[in-house]
Amino acid sequence: MNKENIAKILIKNRAVTVNTKELYVYTSGIKSPIYCDNRLLLAAVEDRKKIIEAFIKKLADIQFDIVAGVSTAGIPWASWLGIKTDKPVSYIREGKKEHGKKKSIEGASVSNKNVIIIEDLITTGKSSLAAVKEVENAGGRPKALISIFTYGFKTAKDNFKDADFPVLSLSDFKTLLSVLKSGENMAQEDESILMKWHKNAG
Repeated sequence: MNKENIAKILIKNRAVTVNTKELYVYTSGIKSPIYCDNRLLLAAVEDRKKIIEAFIKKLADIQFDIVAGVSTAGIPWASWLGIKTDKPVSYIREGKKEHGKKKSIEGASVSNKNVIIIEDLITTGKSSLAAVKEVENAGGRPKALISIFTYGFKTAKDNFKDADFPVLSLSDFKTLLSVLKSGENMAQEDESILMKWHKNAG
């Protein structure tokens, strides 16, 4: 599965929607004419199998002991990938919980282990880096961060520039835009709006 095929899966399952009239608002505060909701892929049984296979192919040259999903959207993908690769699975909270053992990472221990971190989506990269930090704080060794989709913002690239591991994505904004355009699913006016937004937002 190449980037174009993954983009087609996102479009087919309406995981990506475009609305240039009423902008979406991301968790980061960014206002956007495009929204990616990969949670919709959880219901697409055959397509999610293809995405898991694409993860495996992308990670083929990376040795890892643990698959860790970023809460919450990365958890199911980490679980499926763990099953396919016979690896233990963890999930990473947004900070430590305030009760029980007050852990930020649940499931398999990442201590002294090589860890693959699974995100469904990368925008600015801040939440992803926070997850990486939690793994490091728990004694784990992040070996790669991988997502289904990235907006490819310069902000994210700048945030990741000092990362001592590969940051990978199965598809990205530019590929998605190309697929939408080639499939005649986008008006030229909308394409111009999206390109301008991407340049200014990132």
